[in-house]
Amino acid sequence: MKPIDALPKLMLITDSARMQISLPKWTEEVCAAGGRLIQLREKHLGGAQLYHLASTLRRITMRYGAKLLINDRADVAWATEADGVVVPELGLPIEVVRKLHAKWLIAKSVHDLAGAKAAEQSGADLLIFGHIFKTASKPNVAPRGLEALKAITEQVQIPVFAIGGITAQTARACLESGAFGVAVMSEIVLAENIGQAVQTLLQAIADTVQRS
Repeated sequence: MKPIDALPKLMLITDSARMQISLPKWTEEVCAAGGRLIQLREKHLGGAQLYHLASTLRRITMRYGAKLLINDRADVAWATEADGVVVPELGLPIEVVRKLHAKWLIAKSVHDLAGAKAAEQSGADLLIFGHIFKTASKPNVAPRGLEALKAITEQVQIPVFAIGGITAQTARACLESGAFGVAVMSEIVLAENIGQAVQTLLQAIADTVQRS
């Protein structure tokens, strides 16, 4: 597992279907505003399309010193020399992904304590747990809430990123409940001013960390 000293606390997740601008332009604006951890999550794209898109994003993130993680597609992460992979709940075993690249940052999406513990034991570097609050992406699934988040952060040793309904205000609550960081999609994807939205989230995180 990797040291977490330099791991950003804000993960920005792509959703090109809902963006008003191109994904490369969105990524440029996110990075220019201080975003340093991007998850490319475009499950509707085929391998070739995703490879070319990831290659473009990789060039952008490298200019800013930002990390790029690829959701699920370890082959695309390897081909584009990305920084790591986000393994879905039903994705490849973490041990298999680790064999592909020993230095990758491997995140695991989990939805309960058992899954969190299993991912940690399998060698995940960080967890993405949620959804914490109500979110438009899962309207028919009840949020797991801050108590569930706190229970997980108290029983695993690796960083936990809270996801689902994250805003500047709810980010504070997640960090105060033990989360290492937050993973954000809608708040940034749908923002009229992307740079300002990123900076507002970063400031909320910084203020919360300073108070703790």
